[in-house]
Amino acid sequence: MKCSAQFPPDSAEFAYYQALEKEGAFYKSEQDALKNYSTTIQKTGTSGYPALETVYIDKLFNYTIQDQINDGMVLMQNYRIQQLKELGLSDLAAKNLVNTADLSMLLIGSIGGNKLGKLNPATLTQEERLAVAAAERKAMEISAVPTTTSKGVPPSILTPSGNLPPGVGELGTPIPMPASSNPSTTTEQFAQAAFNGQKPMKIVNNITGEGSWVAVMPDGAVITYRPASQASAKTAATTATVEINSAAIKSINNGKIAKFKFPAK
Repeated sequence: MKCSAQFPPDSAEFAYYQALEKEGAFYKSEQDALKNYSTTIQKTGTSGYPALETVYIDKLFNYTIQDQINDGMVLMQNYRIQQLKELGLSDLAAKNLVNTADLSMLLIGSIGGNKLGKLNPATLTQEERLAVAAAERKAMEISAVPTTTSKGVPPSILTPSGNLPPGVGELGTPIPMPASSNPSTTTEQFAQAAFNGQKPMKIVNNITGEGSWVAVMPDGAVITYRPASQASAKTAATTATVEINSAAIKSINNGKIAKFKFPAK
């Protein structure tokens, strides 16, 4: 992980960890040693035989694509904590609230009018209840103003009837999209439209090859774009893909992320 990447740029934590990272840049030989570090561990065999197997772990301290995505998710949580603190909650209470409850329907950037969502008022302290009430009032103020901020499933990915396009099988299976002469360009435009007016909190590029990316959105959605030839072996090499993973998507897609497949003509 990269500690500074987990905190809003205007926070004291960001300044603290960025200063440490700048100091650490002077220790190049030590960093190179960590980057090249490898080890072996023994773990229980997956098939029952052998009883123990030796696993080689390489590049244990490299900053991987998955590490960058994980840092983006933590950054999203810390933005939520910052918002609650601005509404009057203490640091500890804000962290407890974010760590124990789904605030996606409550906080600015993901307001859907569902008020407390999954929060159970009976379990909240007086301080937390006051902060929740203040957040609801802020949500009401913002929802009364025209905005391009996402409120759930992006309308651009829905049919005129308000549903996801049909999949290849039951609800939740991959969704075939119209063929185009340039599926990679068409697919990336579709993925960017799914931002729904939001600015990504973090984008990780080249996750599966040149041109691919993952965007972590303020409302918790994770949007993945892969140009043609970069999907799994089950997908044709001329097909580009978009995956959208969010609680709102899963609620209308049989609990599964939405996978859109764009073939070539």
